[in-house]
Amino acid sequence: MFLSSSEVHKPIIDPSVEYERIIVWLNEGFYKQYNKYDDDLKTCFIKATQQNRHLMRLGHEELDVIKTAVDRLEFARNQEMFGNKLMNDSLLIQFLIHLNRIALDDGNGERLIEVDYDEKLKK
Repeated sequence: MFLSSSEVHKPIIDPSVEYERIIVWLNEGFYKQYNKYDDDLKTCFIKATQQNRHLMRLGHEELDVIKTAVDRLEFARNQEMFGNKLMNDSLLIQFLIHLNRIALDDGNGERLIEVDYDEKLKK
């Protein structure tokens, strides 16, 4: 799910079904620091907002790529070793690149889909 800092996500969850989510919040400074070479790491979020399509469906292969990136991020986050900050930043950048590549790849149809939401939450 792609949301800006001004949007709220309040899922309706069926308690009998497993619900897993990954939440990553980044401030604008992070993006500005690493937006180089004409590759804006926020592109997938911008596209989702422009198209009002905030949910991305992943295939098994894509899900594996994202889960692996998140696992590496979680592992590195808890390390107190040389270059830890750089390692964390580089893994986060890789994660965002994967996310953008998947979201922007229209080869298998539109990945970003519309979701229903409560209009009261948008205010």
